[in-house]
Amino acid sequence: MLFDEAGILTEIGNISKYSVIGIAVMCVEFGVYIPLATAALYILWGKGLQKPPILIMFIIQIILVLNAIWEVVLVGGMSLLDALFYIFIDPRLDFEQGLAARLAAVEGVHRKGWSKMLGWPGNINLLVGDSVVVWRAWVLWEQRPVVRWMLIILGICNGALNILDSLYSSGIGGVPIPSDNTLRLFITNLFLLFSLALNIAATMLIVCKVWLLDRIHSKATVQPEHATERSPHVNVVIFFSGVRSYLLHHTGWILRVKLHLLTLPASNIRHSFRCMLDCNGILSNAGDNSFLFDAALCCRLISQPIECNRVSGQCSVEGVHRSRLRALAMLWKGGSLNGGKIP
Repeated sequence: MLFDEAGILTEIGNISKYSVIGIAVMCVEFGVYIPLATAALYILWGKGLQKPPILIMFIIQIILVLNAIWEVVLVGGMSLLDALFYIFIDPRLDFEQGLAARLAAVEGVHRKGWSKMLGWPGNINLLVGDSVVVWRAWVLWEQRPVVRWMLIILGICNGALNILDSLYSSGIGGVPIPSDNTLRLFITNLFLLFSLALNIAATMLIVCKVWLLDRIHSKATVQPEHATERSPHVNVVIFFSGVRSYLLHHTGWILRVKLHLLTLPASNIRHSFRCMLDCNGILSNAGDNSFLFDAALCCRLISQPIECNRVSGQCSVEGVHRSRLRALAMLWKGGSLNGGKIP
């Protein structure tokens, strides 16, 4: 056996081992995600699907679950094929070609179709998450056509960059895959930075609108003595819901890009981490599902009973602030309040 072939066989064993490790980690992530997704669907189903916002979020959640399954099958199946083909080399190839040539041929045979789909599940999840955030802001600013058109234009640009990045990463439609890592990094970073900026802008618009409506409503509400304000807590939930979603989305993407661009000779550990981070759809779905747990917190804030004296007509602190908290929760869920008017 030649010296270079012995080194190749050693590398094959290492790659196979870390492929199995990557698949195991990915399955653990998926096993954690499935109960969360099931709980999210159960909460939405329990709220009733008659309301359009709830129905839309239910459909989106189903799309995210199917997309996560697609990504797990794609990435896990591709890594498993790597291990199998590296261990059991295709006997149809000629042994006289040499080990390196045979491995290159097997690589081209079994990864040709799979590699074209690698970028799509994560990009679809990211696009769905961006669309949900933009939709929330678009619903709230219904009395400002300029703001709504700005959100529509930015959303269309974000979708175009998303599709362009997917085409470049897969080479579908005659779009060549950039061989230069600098060009590939520029395209991916442009797409991610635009998505991040759009998320930040939409969330700030949501928080600003909720804060303005809360201020207007507070001036029209009689403030009892020693009133305990809980509406600021809802504002905090709204803000950090978006922040957490951004971190889950973009941290996975940034790590994936950095690992993808590494060209270190010892790529075994990098291969297992790439297998784990290629399931960025699971991270994205976790960010999209986080709003449901925030919804439970908001409902807890507004679910206290109202204690009113029917003789004097005076209500407790909880009764005075309940309408404001309900308004904040409805705005946060993406619904409208009486055509945009304060109740």
